[in-house]
Amino acid sequence: MTGLTFAAKDILDVAGYVTGADNPNWKATHEPATRTAWAVNTLVEAGATMVGKTITDELTRGIFGENAHYGTPVNSRAPDRVPGGSVGRQR
Repeated sequence: MTGLTFAAKDILDVAGYVTGADNPNWKATHEPATRTAWAVNTLVEAGATMVGKTITDELTRGIFGENAHYGTPVNSRAPDRVPGGSVGRQR
């Protein structure tokens, strides 16, 4: 996996960073993670580089990819439509 990059959904912990589930109130009231999620660790240990976290539906409670706090990603294949899914773009 060396040379590959990925972005983790903002519900996966990364040690030293607050996992906010893309809700600023949640993020403001929680401490940084003390451990990194297994999925993130597995990718990094295999040689991939995490380049950031993605914007997701707030608290992952949606299916359209919209987020009132951080904006809705553009659907690059159909800009006039919502991106769909709970993971949007990297921030």
